[in-house]
Amino acid sequence: MNAPRIALRASERLTISSRSTLTAHVRENSSSTLQKPAAVSSDEGLPPSLDRPLGFPMPMQPLPPLPTLLQRTKTLLTTPGQHKKILAEEGGSYWRDFHAMRQAGGKQWTAPRLLFRQDKALYFPNVKGNLLSSGKEVELRVLLEEAQTAGSKAFLVRCFSATSGEEQVRGLGEALGVATIDLNMQTNAQQARYLIMDGGYASQLRYIGAVNAYVGYTYLLDLDGKIRWASSGALTETEQASLAKVASKLV
Repeated sequence: MNAPRIALRASERLTISSRSTLTAHVRENSSSTLQKPAAVSSDEGLPPSLDRPLGFPMPMQPLPPLPTLLQRTKTLLTTPGQHKKILAEEGGSYWRDFHAMRQAGGKQWTAPRLLFRQDKALYFPNVKGNLLSSGKEVELRVLLEEAQTAGSKAFLVRCFSATSGEEQVRGLGEALGVATIDLNMQTNAQQARYLIMDGGYASQLRYIGAVNAYVGYTYLLDLDGKIRWASSGALTETEQASLAKVASKLV
C-alpha cells in the first residue's frame, strides 16, 4: 500500500539547526521513485538489540521564532562559555566518529524486533527551520500534522549528515505506507539558505542516540510523535523485515 500524498511538494527541504545545520526533506511516496535499500548481509558481529525507548518525556511543543543573524552573533560573542560549549559539542567528534565506522559500519545498536509499547515510548524532539525552496519557516511538528491530515498514520524520520549515512537509510520505508521525512544534519552552512541558530541541537540528538556524524539513523513515529522503533546504520535483512512488520502494525 502506498503512503498518502502529503501537502508539501516532494522537492521541499527544511533547514534546522543550532551550531550545525539540520535539514528536513519531506518526500511523497510514489511507485516511480521507490528504491530498495541495501541491506547488511550478515547479523554477525553486530551490537546488542536496542532494549530501551529513546527520546524525550514531553511531546513536541511550539517553538519560538528563529533568531536573526544579529541575535545569533550577539549570543555567540556575549554569552559566557558559549565558545567552550561549541567546542565541547564539535571538538574531537570527527575522528571518533570516523574510527567508529570501522566497526559494523558505525552501527551502535541492532533495531528491536518489536515496537516499543505506546505507554513506555518517548517523544521525538521538535525542530524548526526554513524550507530551502521557499524560505518558509516551519516546524517538524507541523509537517507531521500536515501528513496526518492527509491520511498518514505513521512517520519514518531518517537522519543523516554525511553521504555514508544517507546511503545507509536511503529508500527505507518508501514501500511501507508511511510518510518519510529526511533530516540532513550538516556540520556547516555551506549551502544556500542554510540556517545556524542558537541552542544546542547536539544535546537533543544524544537523547535519540544520533551521535555519529557518519551514520544514518531511522525512527518510526506514531501519531503522537512517539518513537516506537529505531535503527542505526545500514539495516540487516532481519532489521528490514522487522521494520516492515512493525510499520504494518501502525498503518
